[in-house]
Amino acid sequence: YTTLFRSQSRDTLGDNDRNTLTARLLLGVALRCAGHPELAGTHIDAARNGLIRVLGEDSSEVQACRLSQALNWLAAGHWAQARETAEMVFVGYERRLGAVHPHALICKLNISTALCLEEAYEAAESEVRSAADGLQERLGFSHPYTLAAKVVLASVRAEQDDLGAARDLEEMIAFERERVLGPQHPDTLRC
Repeated sequence: YTTLFRSQSRDTLGDNDRNTLTARLLLGVALRCAGHPELAGTHIDAARNGLIRVLGEDSSEVQACRLSQALNWLAAGHWAQARETAEMVFVGYERRLGAVHPHALICKLNISTALCLEEAYEAAESEVRSAADGLQERLGFSHPYTLAAKVVLASVRAEQDDLGAARDLEEMIAFERERVLGPQHPDTLRC
């Protein structure tokens, strides 16, 4: 679907239209989610470069593209690069939206994931607790973003051999995801 839309968008609107570039970004995200970060990177990078040309360096779309790029680097195993990119996006969101805006807090969540993969568990736990607490305060206990932050917190706890706390947190998350998203939602099934 995304490939078809991107092709139709390109044919109708041109390569440098915001809609075409967004479709290319979404194609990259879909490829990453399907387990192809190398292919995804080509589309995400092209979308980012095009959006910078069209909208400017600090646009919301470019920031979202950079965050997708950080997630793609996580998927490809480039953890330090992912963390540095997410930190850069966080600074931009913090400046424009404030440190407790959900977009900024999601950046902290991604920074925490990279730190955990780098085995910097104490720093990872500090970042994820800040993100989870902020998301819960801003969006509520059962919001999917809050629950996603708590999944990362459970992973960090497990990596620190606090398996009981990790299990209890994961059980609560699984229950809430099933209640909020339904039993067949991909996030529920992953949990």
